[in-house]
Amino acid sequence: MRFKRATAVITALLLGVCCTYARAAAAAPNLSVDGFFTAFRTKPQSVNGVTMMAMREIADYANVIVSWADITQTATLTKGQMELVLTVGAKRAYLNKEPVDLPAAPMYNNGQVMADILVPMRFVAETFGVSVGWEEKANTIILTTGKDPMKIMDINQPATPNAIVMDYDEALSSAYDANSSLLNLKESIDVINEKHSDLLDTINILGYVADLNSQQFTDALRALRQLENTMENIPYNEQMVRESTEYMLRNTLSSIATDEMDLQILKENINLQTTNVKNTQLKLELGMVSSSTLKTAEQELEQSKVNQEILELKIADERSSLGQILLMPMDREIIINFTPSVETLPQPNLSALIADSANTDPTLKLKETALKEAQYAVDTYNDTMTESKLEKENNLIRASRDYDDAKRNLEAAIRAAYNKINQIQQNQKSLEINLEKAKDTYKTLSANYQAGLVALYDLDAGRVAILKAETDIAKNAYTFWTLSFGLAHPYLMVGSSSSSAASDS
Repeated sequence: MRFKRATAVITALLLGVCCTYARAAAAAPNLSVDGFFTAFRTKPQSVNGVTMMAMREIADYANVIVSWADITQTATLTKGQMELVLTVGAKRAYLNKEPVDLPAAPMYNNGQVMADILVPMRFVAETFGVSVGWEEKANTIILTTGKDPMKIMDINQPATPNAIVMDYDEALSSAYDANSSLLNLKESIDVINEKHSDLLDTINILGYVADLNSQQFTDALRALRQLENTMENIPYNEQMVRESTEYMLRNTLSSIATDEMDLQILKENINLQTTNVKNTQLKLELGMVSSSTLKTAEQELEQSKVNQEILELKIADERSSLGQILLMPMDREIIINFTPSVETLPQPNLSALIADSANTDPTLKLKETALKEAQYAVDTYNDTMTESKLEKENNLIRASRDYDDAKRNLEAAIRAAYNKINQIQQNQKSLEINLEKAKDTYKTLSANYQAGLVALYDLDAGRVAILKAETDIAKNAYTFWTLSFGLAHPYLMVGSSSSSAASDS
């Protein structure tokens, strides 16, 4: 009984120390951002009455892009048309190229890297539209950014000052202009029209000077028929290139956005793991855990940092691919301003959808043209041809089989996309409920943290829960955005649906 009581006392003391440790990281003063009590990630300092805050923190709250020049020890902060240049150790700064005097010079904190720089909090915050207040009784600095404090996900935002920003329609137009296949099609139309005109002239001449049943006249008619089939196919080829280009663009943007969401979650988890390592170190000092437990926590943190580097490289590759698609610089960040959403679409009649696609799908139209050509070759066969009639009949059988296979594959792709979109629409409400629950939990955690009832780790975990719920909704929307386009043009998904089914099995 005494052992249980002693254990309870030690546990209570440990929890109190851990909570005190987490609160100590926030230090005095406390911090409130947009009405929610939180903590400084880096302890602020007071220099001659000027509160100095970590530059990276205030930049995050103000949505400011920071670039760093190590040689000159200069940081350039940009937001829209506003630019502030700060130099470590210098009270003279430059706001939109004009010199200004700072209340205190930027300074290093514990290290010699950009992440450790402290800057005059009020000056920098108010320069970029963040108001600063002070609550004496609670010893709390109050920041008001104007953002929704319950919206944590932050994607499709420029991370570099020279980013190329455009809307989706501009990006799609650029993708069309950059597609060489479309350019080649446009150039080939003039050539084909010229050939068609020449063939008509040839046939008119042969009609006067040659026997209409002659091989020469028959070959000219065949060439004309083949060329006209090619002319008939050009709009379908152009349609396929355009739609394939947009589908590729949508998939690329979806991949970038999904990876950016995963990266943001990973960064938040790294913050949690960093706190966990600090708490584990404290427990080790108190003799409550072994050194192997601390080593495991440190290894997990290190692995997450490696995963962050890998994911950042993947996103950089995807952004290079986007630059290639748009025929834009591949070494510059490209931001497409758009936010997909899950729309409540009327339930289409699946049978009617399949029948309509069979009549309008460009791949089926091309297969249909090939089938007509094969049938025409059989119908106009004569004994003077080098190929046998059996070969032409076999060609007709193959063309018919290709057409039937394409039609079945198209139906399979439509059914797969149709079912997936229904699942997405059904999931949306559940995901929205999860987000509201996560927000309510965070509100409670914030109040409890202010009262000293929970540690900073718990508050951060609540923040990650909101972020995870937000990304689930956003990923659902991106999938819907891509699939709805695929459902409207199902031939684009032929093959992907079967491979997906194979991988699922």
